[in-house]
Formats: sequence, structure tokens, C-alpha cells
Amino acid sequence: MANHFSAAACAAALACAALSTLAPEAAQAQGQTATPTPAQSAGGKSTVYRCGNSYSQVPCADAAIPARAVDVDDPRSPEQVQAAREAARRDAEAARGLQTEREKREREEREAREKRDRANAKAQAEAAAQARAAERAAIAEQQRREREMIVLPRKPPTGVQNDATKPPAPGASRPFTAVSPPPTRPGAAPAPQR
Repeated sequence: MANHFSAAACAAALACAALSTLAPEAAQAQGQTATPTPAQSAGGKSTVYRCGNSYSQVPCADAAIPARAVDVDDPRSPEQVQAAREAARRDAEAARGLQTEREKREREEREAREKRDRANAKAQAEAAAQARAAERAAIAEQQRREREMIVLPRKPPTGVQNDATKPPAPGASRPFTAVSPPPTRPGAAPAPQR
């Protein structure tokens, strides 16, 4: 009966194999010496065991779970491996470039939004100040009008005649002025009309 593995199990097995083959190369690139696993030193091939849902380079410690060896050898040629690494490097560089571009665009958009918000706040503050000034001016005008309406008529200075006290010009009729009649006492004769 053939063993059927899920895509996740195969991906995990390949990841383990890739890590086991890349770890010595990465260590050498950093100037460190990596100690190979016993399976790697034996023939360059490593054995990965599946223990339930986990993978390990050592057989299962629990005897209740049967350990199954998984073939994780990379069937690609060294040229294909190198090409895949170059493609991964290019993709990583492109991703970093796109991330930098996105962060720059987001920063510019944020700065433009903040500038627009500051301009709007300033315009709103100026509009509110103008509205308050217009309201104060309207109140002052209203108060000025009310004061003008309250002003009592003044007596003209002595020696100055106004139209009501001037004698009419010869041949002209006297202008009509509403004058209230003098108060009468009870039982007194009414005042003669002029």
C-alpha cells in the first residue's frame, strides 16, 4: 500500500531537508563550522522520520507511535538549486523594494493628510473668529441703535428758536404741531382753541 501524504506534510518534510542542507552552507558563509548530522556525514543523505504530525531526524521516542522514514532527498540538480536560490534572492530584493516604495507612499500620504487637516483646522478657526467678530459687530450696532432711540429730546439753548417756537413769516401759515392741551381742573371752563 502506498503512503499518501498531505501537501502540508510534504512541505514540512522538504523544509526539514532544505534546512539540513542549507545549515552547513549558511554557517560556512558566516565563517563558522557546522557539525554535520550523523546521516549527513555517512553519505550526504539525511533521514527524516514522521512521528504522528511532527517530523524529526531521530526516530520517535514514543513506542506507541510508529516512526516512518520519509524520503526528503532533493531530486534537483545543483544548477536547479542554484537557480532556485537566485530566484528567491531576486524575489526577496523585489519584495524589499516594494515594501520601501509602499512605506514611502504611505508616509507621503500621511504627511499630505496631516497638512490638509492642519489647513482645514486653521480655516475653521479663522471662520469661527470671523463669525465671532461679525456677531460682536452686529451686537454693537444693535446697541448703538437702541441708544439712539432712547435719547430724549433736548431743549434748545436759550436764544435759539426752532420751527415750533419761531413766529410765522408774514403771510405764511404756522406749521401744524401737535401740542397737547393743558390740563383742566374739574369744573373749569375748557381752554380756548387757537
